[in-house]
Amino acid sequence: MHLVTQADKKDNFDNIRQNIVKTGMASLIMELLGVVMPAEDKNEDVFNLALTCLTELQAANNPDKVMTIFKIRMLSLSGFKPHFDSCVSCGDKIMGQSKFSLVLGGLLCGKCYQKDLSSRSIFRGTVASVLHIERNDIKTNLNLGMNPQIKKELDVILNAFLNFHLERELKSQRVLNKLAVAV
Repeated sequence: MHLVTQADKKDNFDNIRQNIVKTGMASLIMELLGVVMPAEDKNEDVFNLALTCLTELQAANNPDKVMTIFKIRMLSLSGFKPHFDSCVSCGDKIMGQSKFSLVLGGLLCGKCYQKDLSSRSIFRGTVASVLHIERNDIKTNLNLGMNPQIKKELDVILNAFLNFHLERELKSQRVLNKLAVAV
């Protein structure tokens, strides 16, 4: 049994709390932490990532980019990430076009497409963006220029990957999707 006797507030995140979309995104960060990370598992890297993303979300002009970076980095740090380094089936380096398999959890090369007929084509720029985000810090990633088509594909793939492997849609993501339609 844990007993907390005192706590001091360091940041109230007022700018997030005053914006419904940013509040939804902060809720998604917390929900993802609760679902992906084991209870009471100390992981300072994940904690620092969440805190940095909340701080960036508070100041961000582009909160969608902060959320994309958070999802990719969170999955990478938790060991739950999709495989983008090489073919998830044969291990060969991807040369040319590839497809993304939700079932297998990563990229398939041209030789392995048939192992998952429901796999979908993916832009090379999307793969490059994921690899860049996994390998660099948040400040560097926030300066990454992202083509709207690649950003959209990243959102679709990340959300589909999470929904497939968690076997449900996250409530905060559902609310954000409804807010996006309403705006």
